[in-house]
Amino acid sequence: MSAQSHWAVFANLQNATEPRSMDQSLGREEALNEVLNEITTIPSAISDERILKRFVNLCGNRSTKYRHRRKLDEKRSRPAYKRGGCFFVPAIRSGALDISEKIALSELVTLVQRALPEQDFQLLRNIAEGDSYCEISSEHGVSTACIKARVFRIRERIKRSPLGQMLCAAWQKPKNFNFHSGTERR
Repeated sequence: MSAQSHWAVFANLQNATEPRSMDQSLGREEALNEVLNEITTIPSAISDERILKRFVNLCGNRSTKYRHRRKLDEKRSRPAYKRGGCFFVPAIRSGALDISEKIALSELVTLVQRALPEQDFQLLRNIAEGDSYCEISSEHGVSTACIKARVFRIRERIKRSPLGQMLCAAWQKPKNFNFHSGTERR
């Protein structure tokens, strides 16, 4: 197939009617971006039928992702609303950290660095520093989906490690925690 026909297929996908829900719209937008990326990077390796099939599959997957993400956000925000807007787990503030917070974060980073191979730690560090998945994938010469999957597996490995289990236990609320006052009951 020619590159001209790829662009015609892409134009038809763009001109299709807009979905009715926000989740489907976000999923469609992300699917269009992914298909565009594939057309521009490997135009000779894909057919028009494959573009259409890939778009339909990506739309469904991304719409489901956004729907689940919205439900998770709702679950997370409801308890906070009931507690007067404060979460039990103190979020890291965007402002300046005091010295004890800096030391704690530095030690946590060191523990994670020791638990991972250097290449995996560097990948997480790049993401933490704000590099996009696209930038990282182009540096490594692999697809964006490959980098996302790799990051997911690294995070899951950390969660299942003794360090991750210890951190998860530390973030759990105590059984005698009073949600209304934000203190422990005696």
